[in-house]
Amino acid sequence: MRTVSSAAGINQDRGDTISVEPLPFSTELRDRRAAEEQAAKDREDRIFYMQIAAVLLVLALIAAYIMMRRKKKQQELAALAEQKRLEEEEKRLEEERRKAEEEAAKAAGPVRLADMYGFKGDASLEAYSGLYGMKEEASQEVPAEIEEQPAEMPEEAAPAEEPAAPVEA
Repeated sequence: MRTVSSAAGINQDRGDTISVEPLPFSTELRDRRAAEEQAAKDREDRIFYMQIAAVLLVLALIAAYIMMRRKKKQQELAALAEQKRLEEEEKRLEEERRKAEEEAAKAAGPVRLADMYGFKGDASLEAYSGLYGMKEEASQEVPAEIEEQPAEMPEEAAPAEEPAAPVEA
């Protein structure tokens, strides 16, 4: 206090006095800095947690892909097994049908070819033979007509002759 009174030029003879009173300091600046530091820390924490979430999401997607791939492979194997089972079942049924037909054929006795195609008597067999003969004649006429066709081509369709190029002298 003595230092302050001598620096201020206080004279006690005149009745000058020094009084020291505590005043509260302004904490506004300190509070603002603390709030900015907390906001920066919160931003860093948010970024950190977002990075962790992104990594976990990628890992979850990879795991889901692997699981879906395994499931698809199992379904494909099951489908192939089912297809193979159906093919074997079809072969077995075909074999049973063939054996049943053979047994029925043995039980029925010999069958004439005309009976198999539904011919009743000799007249219908001869009619079928006549149709077959007509088809045979027609198949022989077609190549002959094809050979004659180029001669019947109209003149308009014939290739035109190119005019001779003028000779320069």
